[in-house]
Amino acid sequence: MGFGLGASIAIGGAGIAVALAGATPAAAATDADQVRAVLEGMNTSYNRADYDKFSTHLCSEMREAAGFEAGWYASRKSDGPTRITVNSVVVVGDGAVANVRFEAADHTETLDVDFVRENASWKACRYHGGQTV
Repeated sequence: MGFGLGASIAIGGAGIAVALAGATPAAAATDADQVRAVLEGMNTSYNRADYDKFSTHLCSEMREAAGFEAGWYASRKSDGPTRITVNSVVVVGDGAVANVRFEAADHTETLDVDFVRENASWKACRYHGGQTV
């Protein structure tokens, strides 16, 4: 279960975290590029087991959810390093949905990750759906 998906806060299903080298969201040109950069930053932080950096990419609701941090560490321990493929990003106003394939050593899953624009930055706020491969 990557990206701390074992926590509550409207996070459905299991997930896996990601592994792409990280551009920063501020360097990206379009909203979709910024969302992709956030995912890359999340993955880099996840693979380094750096919760403090990872949490900067989360909306306040998810970041402050009871048990989220503990669930994140448990997911990181069980997943090990992970990789992602961003299949698509759809942006509508101050919201976006990224369809992401997460790969860990022993499982793969595709999830939708909801984003919100919070304080002028894109933040991941919910994981849902997807199919296990």
